[in-house]
Amino acid sequence: MHVPPPNPAGPDDETPDATALRLLARRLDPPRWTAHDEAELQQWLAASPAHAEAFHRAGQTLAALDNRTVFPEGEIDRVLAARPARKSSRRTLAAWALPALAAAALVLMAVLLWPVHWQQEFTTQIAERREVTLPDGSRVSLDARTTLTCDFTRDARRVQLLGGRATFQVTPDSHRPFTVSAGDRVVRVVGTFFEVAWRPAAGLPAPVHVAVNEGIVELRTRRPDGRDLFALRLTARQQTRWFPDSALPQVATLPADAFAAWREGQLRYRNARLDDVLADLAAYFPGRIDLTDPALANLRVTGTLRADAPQDALATLADILPLRLEQPAPGHLVIIPAAPAPVP
Repeated sequence: MHVPPPNPAGPDDETPDATALRLLARRLDPPRWTAHDEAELQQWLAASPAHAEAFHRAGQTLAALDNRTVFPEGEIDRVLAARPARKSSRRTLAAWALPALAAAALVLMAVLLWPVHWQQEFTTQIAERREVTLPDGSRVSLDARTTLTCDFTRDARRVQLLGGRATFQVTPDSHRPFTVSAGDRVVRVVGTFFEVAWRPAAGLPAPVHVAVNEGIVELRTRRPDGRDLFALRLTARQQTRWFPDSALPQVATLPADAFAAWREGQLRYRNARLDDVLADLAAYFPGRIDLTDPALANLRVTGTLRADAPQDALATLADILPLRLEQPAPGHLVIIPAAPAPVP
């Protein structure tokens, strides 16, 4: 039986912008915000694109109004002191007051609530993709088998990618940098749309993939003493594969149709290494995939595979590459070199 998403406690005629503003204010006060509240919020956001847009706008407005260069000193007093010149109906007064009240409320939230420490962990399982909206209005899309933690304060927005892949559409805020760390690599942004992937296997070193769709990001290395050393910047339509033992990442052009295609259930590759392709498919395969010959990892793949049909995708790889698949046990797939063709 279909159960409609709950309407987070509010008036029936409340607009999405007003609901977003109210929920954002509550969410920035952790003692009042429960796991049930978070679940209701995510259902409300998923119920309509208009809801997600409203929440994103609320976060952007909060970031802008907290910037003193955007909202000068004394402006709050001017807004609050303003009154209609004549007596108005309740509906007319509400229509006039909503922008002023929203602006004042957001500024007060920025001043009073942002010092609160907000933390949250998000995880997806095999073949599960998920989209979440953070307290500042930034949006995150998690690929399958991904875990990340968020740690927000008044001065910083920190995300740690513990494993997997995600895209980040960040609400601009020059006073509150947004960073994504993966191992000892750090991606630092102000406002942009980018992807980070990092899949360490059994504690082994793994490269960090970063692709930028919009804006600019800075790539840094985090040293044991906690300092971040600047490496370089990536701009829109650039991507990198940054190895743990490399001081500088390898930078390449991002193909127009290649950015985060997994969000639509597709995996697109242009001259990609087979081990990278298998790492993507492993997030959707309900079991284990092993390469018996390390040389196979260097085989190159170009084409589009279906993320939601990993068994078919693996069969396609066996058709186009010199390899074959064996299944020694349920849930365990082994990839071995194809037998050489018999000599006539």
